[in-house]
Formats: sequence, structure tokens, C-alpha cells
Amino acid sequence: MLSSKHHRIAAACLLITLAGFASVVVAATEFDRIDLPHLNPLKPESLCGIRDSMQDVELYDGTLGVSKEFVSENARSTVRFRWPDDQKIIDEGYVPGTVAGMGWCTGTLVHEAMVLTAAHCFDALNDDAGRTTPFRYGNDGKPRLSDPRELAKLQLVDIGYQRDPSRQVREPMTFQVKRLVEHRPGANHLDFAIVELEKDADGKLAGDYAAPSPVAPRTVVSGEPIVIFQHPDGKPKMVEAGTVKAVNGGEIRYDDVDTWGGSSGAAIMSAEGDVIGVHLAGNCQVSHNEGISAQAIAEVSDEL
Repeated sequence: MLSSKHHRIAAACLLITLAGFASVVVAATEFDRIDLPHLNPLKPESLCGIRDSMQDVELYDGTLGVSKEFVSENARSTVRFRWPDDQKIIDEGYVPGTVAGMGWCTGTLVHEAMVLTAAHCFDALNDDAGRTTPFRYGNDGKPRLSDPRELAKLQLVDIGYQRDPSRQVREPMTFQVKRLVEHRPGANHLDFAIVELEKDADGKLAGDYAAPSPVAPRTVVSGEPIVIFQHPDGKPKMVEAGTVKAVNGGEIRYDDVDTWGGSSGAAIMSAEGDVIGVHLAGNCQVSHNEGISAQAIAEVSDEL
């Protein structure tokens, strides 16, 4: 751990370093309102009602339109992406930025060692929300935004990060990202990614702890029920449910399913427990939250 003196020095160096990003172009994303965590107080753009109706998966009371049995059986494949602590990032040769230790995104195990999530979870950031992802210095001495393949391999994936019936947070099984398998493939650069996970210290795969969810690249229709298991703001796993408001090409829209920053990459699940899309962005206070369909993903993915 860094001493308080070293923390002060590191903080001062970071402030100087961030100023050097002024001439660097931040990696672009398709959405201005992507559901990544904020360092500043969260804004409720992605809440669809007066209050947040998400529930802890193990404390679910059956009032969201799906059964307790459905939640128990289908929540297990949902995982949390998070950044390691600052010392681990430094040990890997990076400047930590401002995101060390943060829960970052949600994903879904779709193979014994593969996770489907949002592509923007691995984009380099230096934005107005105060989020700066780990970076290195170039040969010219200026800070260089990291490639998504580099950032993906820094991240950790937690399985089973959720509250138990006594409201205590369970200790998750943690896996290192091995590689970024797919990241915006195809001409339209759709906002999805697939990562492969390393085995854990016991030589086990993620699929040994949680059964992968099936992906169903089918047509999604307005009015059909959907469920989103998620790690809002990087917190323990929650469930929310509602219906599809509209479908526009490969975009699935919903205005009765709450999400938060940190929910990006969560599966949009059908009533059968199939992955029919990936949640990407929230703007429910104005119009709707939205994601991309598994059908659109399958058209350009070599893995699904």
C-alpha cells in the first residue's frame, strides 16, 4: 500500500499529468450517456420512475413480474468488471488514472471462459465526469491513452458479488481477463465486446462456478418481457424487469427498466432466460434506456 505521503505525491503528479491530455483525442463511443460509473454524485438519467425499483437478487420478493425461481436460476451468469487497486496498476507499468478499485461494468458469462459485455467498457477515457483510465507515457514524454486490448487485460471479473439473505456481501470468485476477443467488429462497429478469462488460482474456469447463459440471436418484439441483472454503480448484483418499448433495427428500447452507471454490458434477458441483447445506455428521464440486440451482434461476431 502507498503511504499517505506517497498518495499526496501521486495525486499531485496525476493532476499535472491530466493537464497533458488536453491535446489528446479521447476514444469515441456511440453514446453520450453510456452507463459507466461517475466519480461525482450519480445522475438519475437512467431511472425510469420516481424511485429505483431494482432489488438484490437474493432478497428479491417476486414483485417485478418474474418469479423468485427465475431470478435464482438465471442471475448466476452475471458478472462484475472492476479495476484493480492502484498498486496493481502501477506494477503493470501504468499510471492508475482515477478509476483504481472501481466497479466498472456488468457482463454475462456466455461460455465457460467467455463474457459478453459492452465495448465501451474497455475504451480509454479522460472525460468531464472525472474518469481517467490507466495510461502510459509515450516516447515523446506525453501521456498516451491506452488501447482497449491493454485496458481489458488490466480488469478483473467477479462472479457471485451479491448480498446474501442476511444482507451480507458475499466474497466473489475473481478472474483476470486473459484477452479481448472481439471489440466492435464489423463495419458498423457495434458497441459490444467479448473477453476470455484466465483460470483461477485453483485452475478452474468461470463456468465451473456459474453456468453460462444461452444467447438467442432472434427477433425481439415490442411488448415482450425482459429482465436485466446488473451491478449498478459497481454494487452487488441487482435485478430489474420490464418490457420492450420499441425495437429500431438492432436497438432495443425500454422505459420501465431502471439501470445505473456500471450497468453497461448487462444482458437483456428474455422470459426464457436467454440473452437477447446487451444493455448500453440510459436516458430514461427523457426518453428510454437502450441496448443492442443479440441478433445484430451475431451478424458480425465470429464467437456467437
